[in-house]
Amino acid sequence: MKKLLMTLVVLVTSSVLFACGEKAEFKRIKKYSITTELATSTTSQEVTEKDKFKKQYATVFEDYQKIADEAENYQQGDDIDFYHLSNQLHSPIHMASIENTLISLGDLVYAFYDLDQNGQFEMLVGSNQRDGSVYPKGFYYLKNGTPTLLAESYIGSASARGSHTIFTDGTILSVSWSPGMGDAEGTLYQLQEDSSEAVVIEERDDFKIPGSALAPLFGKTDEMILNLESLDWQRFELEQRSQDEAVSYQVFPEEMLGSWQGISSDFGKVNVEVFQDGRVISDIERSSLRETILVESIEEVGFNTYRHKLSSPNGNRPLVSVFQLGGAGIKYDFGFKLEDETLTILIWSVALNDDFDYTNPLEMNLILKRE
Repeated sequence: MKKLLMTLVVLVTSSVLFACGEKAEFKRIKKYSITTELATSTTSQEVTEKDKFKKQYATVFEDYQKIADEAENYQQGDDIDFYHLSNQLHSPIHMASIENTLISLGDLVYAFYDLDQNGQFEMLVGSNQRDGSVYPKGFYYLKNGTPTLLAESYIGSASARGSHTIFTDGTILSVSWSPGMGDAEGTLYQLQEDSSEAVVIEERDDFKIPGSALAPLFGKTDEMILNLESLDWQRFELEQRSQDEAVSYQVFPEEMLGSWQGISSDFGKVNVEVFQDGRVISDIERSSLRETILVESIEEVGFNTYRHKLSSPNGNRPLVSVFQLGGAGIKYDFGFKLEDETLTILIWSVALNDDFDYTNPLEMNLILKRE
């Protein structure tokens, strides 16, 4: 399963580079030490349960602080060696998950919960969403007393996605898949009463996403899924200036900012939020993930028609992942048309040695209207 969690991929979420000469200014990340916090938050009184759990999972907090220490460089558009950074962590995490974290540091939260009711609490890491829900990012448990990452969720490139589902019977389902073909692999783990290494109780690779009901596929029911909103979530002690305060440039035209909605024949209802700093957040009905990308710049290639550039090492892809692309000897470019309160996601395709004809996009497109 390790290969599922550490697959080297080109990341979907991209570094925040800037279309203009000036770069945004951000507050320096406040250094956070779990040891310091415990020393200052407790006196001669008995250490609280939460403080005890935080001390047990101190290395997890240290890992996320190490990631946060790269935020200033990341936001200035500097290249980050995510593979090297991951291997510096106590519990290496997927490179895409690192970049997802850098994008949304201010939304990072954690909770402790005794999933298998053996008296040993596990640690859940998540990200607050706009609708008030929590997106699960990572599940940690104490393997023989050592904090260990068991499963995580991430938004990678067009060829990598990962998610996990936590069940109230002490099992955790970790799934990875390619959104292009939808081919998926899943592993179901069982926590052990003696807090030893979690046991793999089922593995399978005969299903697709979207298209498969994961809980029944692994012998579970939706009623067994842990209600994440019921947990006592706390924010990480990582301080950063808000996006609105930090942005001193604008990537997209003013009339493109805000909420859009459309229908994909393959993926159902699509909700898209466009921000001035280049962020595009997509909620896709038949996908289990909320996707974020960052656009570095756009170039006008026709009347109200633009191609976009995503910063390295993101690669090239549409603003919204609802297309299945492929084929040998073909190259693609991606963009959009903005006209009459309609945002159309466009794709251009030509042979490898040909130039793009931006007057002739593919017929496959996604039309979005103002929400």
